Amino acid sequence: MNCSHHPQSEAVAQCKRCGVGVCQKCAKVTEPIRSQAGTLCLNCYARELNNRIAYNKQEWAKTKKHLIGTCIFAVAGIVFMLIGLIYGLIEGAGDFSPILLGYGIFGITAAVSGWKAGTRMHEEEEAKNGPSYTVTSDGIYRNEGYGKKLIVALLGLVFAIFIVPTYIIRDVQNLRSCQETDIYLLDQLDEVEMA
Repeated sequence: MNCSHHPQSEAVAQCKRCGVGVCQKCAKVTEPIRSQAGTLCLNCYARELNNRIAYNKQEWAKTKKHLIGTCIFAVAGIVFMLIGLIYGLIEGAGDFSPILLGYGIFGITAAVSGWKAGTRMHEEEEAKNGPSYTVTSDGIYRNEGYGKKLIVALLGLVFAIFIVPTYIIRDVQNLRSCQETDIYLLDQLDEVEMA
């Protein structure tokens, strides 16, 4: 059997996806993902790279959206906290409720993430042990885990001062990683076209 892309070359392997022959040169080009996807011909490799590029773009968009939302709430919260501090100190009003409001706004992303974590914990517990029910005189109700969700959300809000900056740093690192991955995948796609 000869290579499907280089018909003059003897095949050294077969494409794991479509079954055509793959020569030594094609095998070398497709080597970067062989451990994950197996030996691929150039066409299947190009399709795999395009799929990974599309997935990477989705991750980029999702991370960017999360980062923007986190930053908006963080900045708005800090502004409210500063206004409350200035109002409380300069005016001598002693009313620091705007600071608490600001902290609540600042921590909303941590609280939402806490709620989502509580939901995942409840779902994992249900998957492991099955659903739980509460029997009352009004009927039988399925336990939706709201207590656990609320506790984790409140913990997120309480520790928001530590959590929110961590989210921002993580999202910036993920955006950089997406950029680097995109550059790498596009370089690999260029190699396929040159082969």
